[in-house]
Amino acid sequence: MNGKKIQFSFLLILLLITSILVFFILKPFIYVLVFAGVFSVIFKNLHRRILKMTNGKANVSAGLTTGVIVLCIVLPFSLVAVQIFTEISRLYGSLSESGGQLGLMPTINNLLTRLHNFAPSVFNFSFNPSEIFKQVTNWLVNNLGGIFSNVTGIVTGLFIFIMGLFYLLKDGTELKLAVINISPLRDGDDEIIFDKLKLAINSVIKGNIFVALIQGAVATIGLIIFGVPNPFLWGSMAVMSALIPAVGTSLVMVPSIIYLFLIGHNIQGIGLILWYVLAVSMIDNFIGPKIVSRGIKVHPFIIFLSIMGGLAYFGIAGFLLGPLLVSILFTLFDIYFSFEKKNFE
Repeated sequence: MNGKKIQFSFLLILLLITSILVFFILKPFIYVLVFAGVFSVIFKNLHRRILKMTNGKANVSAGLTTGVIVLCIVLPFSLVAVQIFTEISRLYGSLSESGGQLGLMPTINNLLTRLHNFAPSVFNFSFNPSEIFKQVTNWLVNNLGGIFSNVTGIVTGLFIFIMGLFYLLKDGTELKLAVINISPLRDGDDEIIFDKLKLAINSVIKGNIFVALIQGAVATIGLIIFGVPNPFLWGSMAVMSALIPAVGTSLVMVPSIIYLFLIGHNIQGIGLILWYVLAVSMIDNFIGPKIVSRGIKVHPFIIFLSIMGGLAYFGIAGFLLGPLLVSILFTLFDIYFSFEKKNFE
């Protein structure tokens, strides 16, 4: 008996050491694999439809689904990300070289001066907006620059993402069964966990982030049409502000409208107002309810905080990882309380 205990303990030690080593081997690609897993869940229905069209050919359907996702989602977002980084770099360069005397800064300074002259007691404050913009853009350049400068890392990460997405779509069911077999929980409980995680991913990604991305895209189109400088940069800010309850994209759109009127582009300003009212602000009312999935509901402000915290902790990957981890936490709490309820019954 003692010999069996020693053998079992030795096996556990080997298993622990090997697991730690494998973790460090896979650590550089964990974020990419998580993204692949999220995309495989979101586009599972698309994969099923393509699977039916190909008469159940797993390799062909997984390849076609992966190709559609890369061409329609990954590639456009990559191009937009490059454009955003370019605009940030240009803005930071103009602020550094001119001391904040180019572009938007003089307009902001004139507006603050007018407000102070109009009501000195109310607007009795002083700060340097160009310095604030310079610090913000400097932070963005430093954090995003490393990503774009590491071309090898980008190509490797993209390759791992595509391969991971392909095999998760192709062999996702078998992988799920393998996890269920390894898990010490009952198979029915494992199925509940997988179902709730899937609902949580769809609820948060589709119901919050996807709607915010649509609003940001529509806002960016409006900014381009009506001539607001750095439209992709401010459009990305509109995506973030769309996640703030009771504020939304107005945090970006209203200052953009004011800017157009201040520089004398009244027609463009009126056009942007109409675009904001008829296009951007209506997405929440019409598109949002159709996209939101039933499942784990997380308050939009919690989603916003999780995104900001995720960006601070994980970098650019935190835009998805932050709210995903929060949604998983809510899912696990829900499962925990359901287990406790079963135990007391």
